[in-house]
Amino acid sequence: MEPGTGLLDDADLARRIRDGDLAAEEEFGRRYGRRLRAMMLARTRNPADAEDLAQEALLAALQALRAGRIDSPEHLAAFVHGIGRNVVAGFARTRARHPAEVTLPEDLRARRTRSRITRGSTIAKAMRGVAGLRTTDRAILALSYWCGRSGPAIARALHLRGDLVRARKARALRKLALALRGGRAAT
Repeated sequence: MEPGTGLLDDADLARRIRDGDLAAEEEFGRRYGRRLRAMMLARTRNPADAEDLAQEALLAALQALRAGRIDSPEHLAAFVHGIGRNVVAGFARTRARHPAEVTLPEDLRARRTRSRITRGSTIAKAMRGVAGLRTTDRAILALSYWCGRSGPAIARALHLRGDLVRARKARALRKLALALRGGRAAT
């Protein structure tokens, strides 16, 4: 017990959870739930994701404690924090591999050129260049130039890293410049 508090210290809490004490599990949730939610919110900036990730981390830590897979029970806080870091890192890796799809407003979607626009005109070249971009790259340009969003805001909206947004935006602009010079924009 922690002196004067009536609470279990971390080593006792870990031991009692390992031994199947449900009251200790409830205490564990109260003690570490808020900390994990705060950590997840700071890293994801999304309350719903933070809540889900905190629950996932609490469950993973609880399962490890039940199985006795903690080497230093007196360092329970560091153990739980480490599990939380691993959970949010896995979440970030998954998001980076599968960026969110963004539906562009109808007026910003790439369309085929109309007959009143000549094939050689600048507008036609620009439209073909935009049509040749990947959906995510079109979304980055639309959010940047038409919606006025900053790089970090675009990164959050598309669930991408900031450096990836900058690189994709620069590459998309190079492709558009090539299309306007008469070259073909490669995807």
